[in-house]
Amino acid sequence: MRPTCRAYFKITAFLCLFCLGFASDPSEEIVVRLNVSQALTPIYLANFKIEATSIDPTYVRALEEVLSFDLEQSGRIKLLPKNKDKEALLKNSNIKEAFASPLWKTEHINYVVQINLTETSCSAMIY
Repeated sequence: MRPTCRAYFKITAFLCLFCLGFASDPSEEIVVRLNVSQALTPIYLANFKIEATSIDPTYVRALEEVLSFDLEQSGRIKLLPKNKDKEALLKNSNIKEAFASPLWKTEHINYVVQINLTETSCSAMIY
């Protein structure tokens, strides 16, 4: 069975359109807006806690930026801006006392994520 002229036309048209897609301006950004039926969950990402480590601070900042980007782009989370008062509360050794503050409740913060880095491990605490 030999392909018909119509089949050649379809293949040629498809290849032309496919090639035109590569010829378009690569700097153009495609933005897709999605309707979100649920409100985004507000999360506070605390500053990374570094304990007795020789890890380069610029590397730690890069890790924090990557994690922030991933959380923001997830489509389910609203990452809240850094706040000195919240960071001071998180330095408290008694976590229950730290979260008893009305500061967390007034902004309806559901979760706080704190990353702990040591020389040999990385752990995340979610409150």
